[in-house]
Amino acid sequence: MIQLLSDTCSVIKLLAPGLDLFRPGLLTVGDLVVHPLLHQEVKKWCKEKKQRLKVEIDRIKAMRAPPGIRLDKLALDAQCAIIRLVEVHLDLDIGHKDREYLATVLCNDQMELVTNDVASLGAVAKELDVNIRCAEEILVIAHREGVVSKKLMNATISHWLAIREIPSRKGRAILAMAGFRI
Repeated sequence: MIQLLSDTCSVIKLLAPGLDLFRPGLLTVGDLVVHPLLHQEVKKWCKEKKQRLKVEIDRIKAMRAPPGIRLDKLALDAQCAIIRLVEVHLDLDIGHKDREYLATVLCNDQMELVTNDVASLGAVAKELDVNIRCAEEILVIAHREGVVSKKLMNATISHWLAIREIPSRKGRAILAMAGFRI
């Protein structure tokens, strides 16, 4: 079964109130999973952001990454070196946490990346032939599979706007193609 490794911004979106998409076997496209870095990243957020995303953070605290998802130092360093070369070639800098997410996916052929950073991280992933999805795409898939109702879809989109997790241009296009407007 494919694992869909979600970066922090995607996790925040996919944990909107009423959504329970991180259950194994729920989606036909794969199981949503998190990386151990998620907890470290959340701890470093400013007080205002932690307050704004309190509901989602409380749910994150209960989440665990699948065993063995984190790469050993040698494998991580090797993959990060390759990723960095692509970044330099594209004149981009995706940051070390995103680099580790991408390295994890590169080392696992049964894994795809879920990110809302389709500009820089998405460009690097594309060059490395890594399949990426965005949170909006996952939500639309869940809706089409009957996991998420139209009412919950609309409530989720409203919640994203309320917590300032605005969908990207690609995300808005995916929602629009599915009949949902922002």
